[in-house]
Amino acid sequence: MKQFLGDLKNHTPVSSYFALVDKKSLRLYKNKPGLWFEVMLSDKTGQMAAKFWGGNNNVITQKLFDSLSTGSVVNVRGTTSQFQNILSINVDDIHTITEYDKDDLILISNIDIGQLKSKLVTEIESMRNGSLKLLLNSLFKDEIFFEKFTRWPAAQSYHHAYLGGLLEHVLNMINTSKVICQNYPSIDADMVKAGCILHDIGKVAQYDMDVGITHTLDGDYMGHIGLGIIMVQEKIKQLRDIGVSFDTDLERQILHIILSHHGKKEFGSPITPQTPEAWAVHLVDMCDAHLNHAVKRPGVMK
Repeated sequence: MKQFLGDLKNHTPVSSYFALVDKKSLRLYKNKPGLWFEVMLSDKTGQMAAKFWGGNNNVITQKLFDSLSTGSVVNVRGTTSQFQNILSINVDDIHTITEYDKDDLILISNIDIGQLKSKLVTEIESMRNGSLKLLLNSLFKDEIFFEKFTRWPAAQSYHHAYLGGLLEHVLNMINTSKVICQNYPSIDADMVKAGCILHDIGKVAQYDMDVGITHTLDGDYMGHIGLGIIMVQEKIKQLRDIGVSFDTDLERQILHIILSHHGKKEFGSPITPQTPEAWAVHLVDMCDAHLNHAVKRPGVMK
């Protein structure tokens, strides 16, 4: 019988299968000989770390570590423990399996994705800036891309790490940004809205979705910011190639928002925000990401 991560309590015996969505490096114990490692497990109810404490036999630990790969499904036997209100699994045995029910493993937004899609379309159609509206409609008129964007996760584990998570994150950002734009009327509300929609667009190329969320090769090499810049620049070029006059400064501003939305270089942005609109997008992005993590963080997500 399948055990779900969201149902586990402290000191619960575990014997069930989960998606392995991340694998940390092998680590040495600080005060004694031996190796241990940590993996991140996932199913449709949430995510949870699992730790194999190894022991003195480094060969066995290394062999077990090498046998595991992200994107696989593993059977885990062990017991939960709790530290600082976060549950994890102390692993006695973990091995890859090939027979499982995929529907048990895929996380999905608890908000109806169809409703979220309709709201995104409404938000775009309400924009007054014709060039930004045309850019967004040109991106999303590709039905395959639109379906992917509206079903993709916003992250691998930290926030909105489930089907529909990216769309949910974008719409949450737009809702929060409206208060900012009301309080500061000089801010270009359409630019902020376009920035909210496009800031993480590269994540549709950064992640793969199967039984869990994994990185693509392009995602590893360029990251979602680099991929997003490429995607938006290519779409603007296509518009210009068919005779659309897309303002250079408008392009510069939207690309700047994508580049700076992490806020700091140490957080992954090559440049810090230089405009009020870029600051607004960065702040609502961080707000929604951290709040989603606090509410649905690994170990307590339901």
